Amino acid sequence: MKETSVYRELVSFSNDNDQHYLLPQSLKSLNLWNLPNLETLSKVFQNLTSLRHLHLWSCPKLEALSMEELLYNLLSLSISNCPLLKKRCLRNEGDYWPIIAKIPDVNIDFRSIYDPESCP
Repeated sequence: MKETSVYRELVSFSNDNDQHYLLPQSLKSLNLWNLPNLETLSKVFQNLTSLRHLHLWSCPKLEALSMEELLYNLLSLSISNCPLLKKRCLRNEGDYWPIIAKIPDVNIDFRSIYDPESCP
């Protein structure tokens, strides 16, 4: 599997029995959208060593990427309508900035973080 999308009303990638939704290690692209209750990307994602493209849309409660070490392998990251996460990714301000600044293609709310006119 090279690409998958998750777009249901998912709250967590693990259930009450601490069983996790396993994603294949070979996954290269992941799209998560319309997940209004998702708060964090759990440790389930730590096995995604081939992940190169991550797209997060309409996850308003998402505030943590508990997979920082995987962000170093990304070629593109898109974040839209995720205000809590956006705050952590602000250029030169957010605590995720040192990590995401190394990703070649990063867009937040459809604007490149590398375009000085589109960033605060």
